[in-house]
Amino acid sequence: MEDSRPSLLQRALGVFVVLALCLGLFLWAGKELVQRPVESSYLDARRLTALQTFERAIVPRRSLRGYIEPTAESVRAQFAFCADPLKEKVRERAAGRRPASPCAGKGASEELACHLRTIDERLADMTVERRKDRERTLGERYVVDVERWAFAVRERKTPCRDALAAARQLAARDGRLLRLVAWRDLAPRAVTSRFAADQTLQISSRIFEQRNPWGGVPGCIYYGDAKAGGKLMFVTDRRQSNRQACLSMRPRDADEKSLLGVVPLGNAAHEPPESLDVILADLDNIRLPWRDLYRAYTELPAQKDGEAHPDGEVRAQAGEEAQPVAVAHGPNQIARQKHKVDAGFNIHLTIVPEAQRMVQLTSRCYAGDEASCRQLGMAGDAKFNEFTGSMYEKAAVRMTAIALIDVASGRIEALGSAHTDCYRQEYDGGGRRSRHCPDLPTAPRYEPDRLLNHALFTDALPGSLVKPIMATGFMRDPQYRKRIASDRISPAFLRLQDELKGSDSVAFLDRMFCIDKGWTQCGRPRDIQQAALQFGWDAGCQEPSFRCGRLNVLFGFPDNSRIRKDTARTPLGTSVMFGRLLVEPASPKRIADFGLMQDFAFNPAHAAACSRGDQYTGNAAKRGWRKCKLGRLLYIESEGWGQGNARSTALGAAGMMARLAAAANGQPSQRMPHLVERISDSESRSFELAAQQFRLADPVAIEIPQADASLIVQGLASHKGRGMPAGSRGGTAHSACVRVFDAPTCNRIDWIAGKTGTPPYGNDGLTLKEIRQKCDRVPAANASFGERQEWWTSCSREQPYKWYVAAFRTDEGQSGHNKVVAVLTERNWYRSGPLAGKVQSPGDHEMNVSAEIAFRIMARMRSEPGV
Repeated sequence: MEDSRPSLLQRALGVFVVLALCLGLFLWAGKELVQRPVESSYLDARRLTALQTFERAIVPRRSLRGYIEPTAESVRAQFAFCADPLKEKVRERAAGRRPASPCAGKGASEELACHLRTIDERLADMTVERRKDRERTLGERYVVDVERWAFAVRERKTPCRDALAAARQLAARDGRLLRLVAWRDLAPRAVTSRFAADQTLQISSRIFEQRNPWGGVPGCIYYGDAKAGGKLMFVTDRRQSNRQACLSMRPRDADEKSLLGVVPLGNAAHEPPESLDVILADLDNIRLPWRDLYRAYTELPAQKDGEAHPDGEVRAQAGEEAQPVAVAHGPNQIARQKHKVDAGFNIHLTIVPEAQRMVQLTSRCYAGDEASCRQLGMAGDAKFNEFTGSMYEKAAVRMTAIALIDVASGRIEALGSAHTDCYRQEYDGGGRRSRHCPDLPTAPRYEPDRLLNHALFTDALPGSLVKPIMATGFMRDPQYRKRIASDRISPAFLRLQDELKGSDSVAFLDRMFCIDKGWTQCGRPRDIQQAALQFGWDAGCQEPSFRCGRLNVLFGFPDNSRIRKDTARTPLGTSVMFGRLLVEPASPKRIADFGLMQDFAFNPAHAAACSRGDQYTGNAAKRGWRKCKLGRLLYIESEGWGQGNARSTALGAAGMMARLAAAANGQPSQRMPHLVERISDSESRSFELAAQQFRLADPVAIEIPQADASLIVQGLASHKGRGMPAGSRGGTAHSACVRVFDAPTCNRIDWIAGKTGTPPYGNDGLTLKEIRQKCDRVPAANASFGERQEWWTSCSREQPYKWYVAAFRTDEGQSGHNKVVAVLTERNWYRSGPLAGKVQSPGDHEMNVSAEIAFRIMARMRSEPGV
């Protein structure tokens, strides 16, 4: 009988098979059951350490006596402790092959010296004298101290070959890395405390962090239209590292040739609006695939009662409203290196590339950027050059904010923003560091938000911009509308239109407080407040809140909008001031929370006295409503001046005028201004993530009667002739129009309806020296409250702003106004000439530069600018 027992070989093979199965099972369990963290980024620590040796080696040139440029001999002397890397051995390279840099191919010491000289040249380019980079200008000349650098290399035990590579990297690409590091000269005051006493710059590890490609691909930010030969822009970096992903996820009607990458703060001819990373920060939750909210929409939740359903729709719990809260998209992926990886959702903006280019170039040109003026063709404008030549920094204004909106859709087509170096120094915490800056009475303070996109984040008193709202409020009373229609200065022109045209504040305040009723039984302030709501201002002010008058600019929701009535959650977005009028703080303890003003009662005798100007002792031709100080009336009156608690941004002013133009055009509804057109997945399909969070707000019904809106728009025409009666006043922007066009052209323009605004500035007409003397004299303890308040306001709070907002037609064949532009500027100071030391355009005595900027933009957008 044969032995049936397995042989030794068979047993060994069996054991091997069992071990292989166990190993496979173990590996599967480790992959499927054990949660392992995946690093989202990695860092070349060795390269960072080598570069950080320069942190204390770059010093002010004035600190080195008898400074001599680095040479091969000086490098060899300082780096004598090095071995082979710095010995004189010339590298051979293939014939015909170009070196990677001008310093390559030389001996190691000579190459290192060459790199150090290049770094010195790049540092010279960043000084005030060279002014190549306006936003990254150092206050003095810096150089590399070779001795200190060699000491740092030796102290940190950095290999000499790494030191050579660090110098090569710091000098490469026109010294780009030098503009990315943190400089003590440029850092805010709160950050400079992190610098050592002898340290001039810091090199952060964030500069060299690299994203793990398997952690997912960020979604793209697109704007522009590839149809009809246009370009589709996508936001990228200088290497266009996301080009392939954005090409893969582009809209279906865009071909590869239409795709153009744009870099923030790159070339103004091709770049997105400033501060776009801040504006879209909330949407990073869905644009970046490593965020938790992204996972919530791409991974279907488990089906549980009251939470999820087979279709992926998440509903409210029992007892709540049975409405959808979110809809899961499911996996959103693209192919990368033959593998599927997660892709973030894409954001499509309403920005029009050509309009954004023109608006941004104009903003920078007026803020003193000569390169932008050349691109606009303004470098040869003799009048403009004569004007800017007498101003500080050769800038027409210190700050510019421009918003451009399409009337029919409410789309934000351009957001211009620029400021001068001196303006930046006021708010970046470093203080004034340049003799080229005006010596202002206000102390520099650290307010980095003041340097964000000014069209969205800089708000100001609207001044006379509130007059269209006030005029709409006057006509809410049917009886008073009849009186307005009968009070004419000519058969074709009403007195109210003439007051609008000439910005007659006294006449408007008389109307606001019911001079026609003997100042009694006056409900017009409340009518004006209701008109402000019709214009989109005062949204969210029904209940006192810090969100009063603010807008979610991404999707056009009032900032206080909630996802559901039973929750306090608000949609993701960016909150900006839009507009508020006739509001007041909730209480002395809640001064940041504003609500609609409720008490409009005033003493009729006080109104009559203010209208006569009884409190004014000056020589002004119009005394009415000047220095009015009588009780509650003053609080309401300040709002009629566009002062008090009234506020708006360039976006809010444009939105107000767009609503008026839409009403005059006969539109039944209009969306509030918005920046995001849609959100798409990796296959460019639009997708509303959590419908209450990520979608455009519904259009808002226009409640302003078309006849009333048309009457107001006609009164805002800037021209003097062609339908205007001989006795009517010239528009307050007429002189600015003449600067851009000419007087005959301006007198026949009927395609612009605009309004200027001049917020109060108590130092108008004074020189900087006189303002200093005024502000150094603190009011005595026995001074009246009004005197102390006036001193405090003019010496610490007021800014010399100017406004202009206009609706216009881009084509003669259109029946109504189709675009709106709003401009807010901070006036600059004269440095030389007969007005040296004074601010430009005190009151309304000179040209309104904001209006000139707007006219230049409208002229460029007009198909027939001479008509």
